[in-house]
Amino acid sequence: MLSGPSVNAHTIPAVQPGRWVKLHTDETFAAVLEHLKPLPPYAMLLGLCADGWPLIFDLLDHTLGSLAILGESAAGNTAALASMLASVVELNRPEDVNVHVITSRTEAFAGLLERRGFGRVYPVDDMASRILVEEFSKLAGERQAGMAVDRVQVLAIDGLAALLAGMDQGQVNALKWLLRVGPQTGIRLIIAHSGGEAPAGCRQCVDLCLTQINQASNPPAAAGRAGENPHVDPAPPVPNLGYVVRSGSDQRAIEILNPPNFESSI
Repeated sequence: MLSGPSVNAHTIPAVQPGRWVKLHTDETFAAVLEHLKPLPPYAMLLGLCADGWPLIFDLLDHTLGSLAILGESAAGNTAALASMLASVVELNRPEDVNVHVITSRTEAFAGLLERRGFGRVYPVDDMASRILVEEFSKLAGERQAGMAVDRVQVLAIDGLAALLAGMDQGQVNALKWLLRVGPQTGIRLIIAHSGGEAPAGCRQCVDLCLTQINQASNPPAAAGRAGENPHVDPAPPVPNLGYVVRSGSDQRAIEILNPPNFESSI
């Protein structure tokens, strides 16, 4: 049985933070991770809250469900996804977590994963991407039936609409089933979807994600702010952090860090 120690930071669901070095949103990705180390295994950094504390997603917590990153076209969803996956690669071992990415931007992810042996990148319009979804669906079924979970499998889909457009109904059903059941079997799905025209199944897939990260021009002032926790020193208000994370009744505004070696225009 996989297990990780409790995370001493803002998490989803939120817990009391520990004695972290105060972080600021203008720090580089590498600097932030250096401040955070060592983090427990199976952690993924979503971003920084308004009070400067990191927001951590526990890959072992199946109650968080699958994760959706939502925004308008050219809103930076690919960069947001790359930032989160980069934290998985830096904070975990390939023996514990594998990462697979389906995307039209294969060049953006290949070096990140393959140089560390964490997984592979699949073109979104390639049949191999659709087969991968079917294979993970089969694996989830086997794990449900009692197969041991030897490592967490992260399947990230950058461009949900493009993937659905090439799927038959059986493959669409397999993806929806994975979004619903995968987290309970150590298979964590992360989907990125931009606004605009999309197949009918797109909204259904997004609705199956229990945790959602939305682009926001005016995040709620109370979300993730200092003052809600007595252990956090007051910090100046941040008018726009860019994204709001929602999971159940928990809601926090965050700034997502630019991933290493990525242009901000991604």
